[in-house]
Amino acid sequence: MRSILIGCVMMAVVFPAWAQTRSENIARCDGDDPDAAIESCTALLQLEREPVENTVEFYNNRGAAYNTKGLYDRALSDLNKAIATAPLDADAYVNRGGTYLHKGLYDQALADENKAIALNPNLAAAYINRGGAYAHQGRYDLAVADETKAIALNDAKYLALAYGNRGHDYSDIRRYDLAIADYNRAIALEPKRAGYYNGRAWAYHLKGADAKGLPDAQKAVALDSRNGNAVETRAEIYEKLGQGDKAVADYTLAIALEPNSPEAYYHRGVLYDLNGVRTHRKIGYDAAIDLYAQAAADETRAIALKPDYAEAYEGRGKALAHRGYGMQAIDDFTKLIALKPNYAQAYAERGNVYKEIRKNDDHNKAAFDRAIADYTKAIALDPKNAENFIQRGETYEHEGLHDRAIADYTRAIALKPNSSVAYMDRSAAYSAEGDDARAQADTDKFLTLYRAETAAPAKP
Repeated sequence: MRSILIGCVMMAVVFPAWAQTRSENIARCDGDDPDAAIESCTALLQLEREPVENTVEFYNNRGAAYNTKGLYDRALSDLNKAIATAPLDADAYVNRGGTYLHKGLYDQALADENKAIALNPNLAAAYINRGGAYAHQGRYDLAVADETKAIALNDAKYLALAYGNRGHDYSDIRRYDLAIADYNRAIALEPKRAGYYNGRAWAYHLKGADAKGLPDAQKAVALDSRNGNAVETRAEIYEKLGQGDKAVADYTLAIALEPNSPEAYYHRGVLYDLNGVRTHRKIGYDAAIDLYAQAAADETRAIALKPDYAEAYEGRGKALAHRGYGMQAIDDFTKLIALKPNYAQAYAERGNVYKEIRKNDDHNKAAFDRAIADYTKAIALDPKNAENFIQRGETYEHEGLHDRAIADYTRAIALKPNSSVAYMDRSAAYSAEGDDARAQADTDKFLTLYRAETAAPAKP
């Protein structure tokens, strides 16, 4: 599952103004525009006879600017120089820790933020960055503690970010109400920050309250239309709300903005496959081929980006099976089983493919044996799933093993008393056994259930 990004802090140091040209460079070196900061900090570093403390801050600010631009190695080079020159400069450790955090070097980030806190225990930025490193390591109790400390320090510059990061961590540990409360506070402090609306939308989505999350997702995209993460959040919410066309459009936009997002490809592939199934049922197989192909292509792209992406193997396996590429589908479901050996549905899906192969090839007894083995494993892992009993029963029935089929259909009915399919299938098995009375009783029950399933809803 996709994760909303945690924010980290890079600190710039404010200088006193001197001569006009110099003051302009100082202002730009301290400013929020990273390109201007790099240019002006570089100009200042080229001046001779600078006090050591000024040189340290020029390196520190230019390092922060490089970090903002994603030029992490250049940032580290500058911040290393700042620390080498002034090893007791807490801000430089905060910034280098933030750069390590962006590079995924969490132990190094923790070491630097620990040093910064030891030098200055009242730096909210250091606690926020250290909390981010802990969160990436899955140490959420420590992350939340650091973000809570940052909030207690009440530094107006970083307060919203502290709430936002803590909200992110609460979402990750499924404490969604606390997450939403923190995002509420972050939004109250910085109402134009798209990331906080996106985070709150994601918390609502994870909570299963997608209708509440949709306005936040729309607001996040309105505030930052180039934010692929926010567009993808909105797409997932549309998907959950059953608005498939809007979801596909958003996943397509998210991919254009963030072409290396495996989740966007995966979800779009799932929707293409579902559209293919609907088209197949309504119009026919030929009309669905392109949709199945698009689904498989998207899942292949997701797997290329994330080779251990179990859900993408499942998605591609389904698309390939629907397209009639049974052996390739089996390969994907086998890979899925290797990644998730206790996932019952993986065995059921592979069993479905073996079942179809057997139905189309009366000489392929091995496919029957493998289908039964897979359904049996799925039932062992998920014994309350009626569908697996129905599928195994149909596999037995095809082989003329009516007693076994009847036993499985009966188990399915016990688990799901309103399953019209189970009654229909059991009726056919009883009929094949010559038990006309039970066959008729099941047919009657099937018709009753089927009429209820297909009846038009009553008008209000």
